[in-house]
Amino acid sequence: MIKSMGSLNKNRIITLYVFCALPFLMFGQNEPLTSPESKASTSTTQISIAEQDKEADLAGANPQDSLSPGLRNNPKAAEIERAWYALLRDTYRFEEQQQAISAQWDSIPLHDSLWSTETFKSRLAALDQKTPFHITYNSSLEQIVRNYLKNRRPQLQRLMGLSHYYFPMFEEVFAQHALPLEMKYLAIVESALVPTATSRVGARGLWQFMFQTGKMFDLKVNSYVDERCNPLKSTIAAAEYLNQLYDILDDWDLALAAYNSGPGNVSKAIRRSGGRKNYWNIRSFLPRETAG
Repeated sequence: MIKSMGSLNKNRIITLYVFCALPFLMFGQNEPLTSPESKASTSTTQISIAEQDKEADLAGANPQDSLSPGLRNNPKAAEIERAWYALLRDTYRFEEQQQAISAQWDSIPLHDSLWSTETFKSRLAALDQKTPFHITYNSSLEQIVRNYLKNRRPQLQRLMGLSHYYFPMFEEVFAQHALPLEMKYLAIVESALVPTATSRVGARGLWQFMFQTGKMFDLKVNSYVDERCNPLKSTIAAAEYLNQLYDILDDWDLALAAYNSGPGNVSKAIRRSGGRKNYWNIRSFLPRETAG
């Protein structure tokens, strides 16, 4: 079981940037598989979660903890907060991502001709010009990318193969909802593109919806049908949820952080940072599970 709960959801945010950056960093590498394996490995459906020491109702926090009157008076946001709080310490592949961050640089040597830190920084800068997200270099991001390129090539090939199947549908739905298309990578972080993925706290599907949250976004769940596992319907629900977070926070980086830690924690971090609303400026004020 997980020994430390720090850096939990930060891995989700960092890993989203990892998958945004990988196509740049893997230029000239082996071509990805064009079709997925017939059956996902059991390891891809394993979920590591931390023991939840206590449950907090962020919606009932002191109103002064939020800068946004619209947030603290938004019953929809409060309902989402309660439904998703159980997922605060739940993530896919936490242990492997944590090991990637904790590993010593010399434990994952790469050929010098692959790319240097300066090359990595320059490619991130180029990527930053093409996305509404604020892509900034940090050592944890570089460490995870190096680990994936060195030790996770089979998994990357499987994910890139699956992406040919799922990403066109994600992009169509997100375009219809005016979402950044980079949000498609969030499904890799949440479920490893396994549509029936189920966490030990009950979240299901590509986008890991909890039961109550799924109902809020009109996903039918009963003894015969679980639309959280329906790729199209769950993607539409995820788009609506992400748009709702963006309407509250007015920033896609912050919406992504709120997807993991709840809009209340993000609003508190904005207040504690002196009103800054850039994720990279407020991340030190976020819970350690979310900060990148």
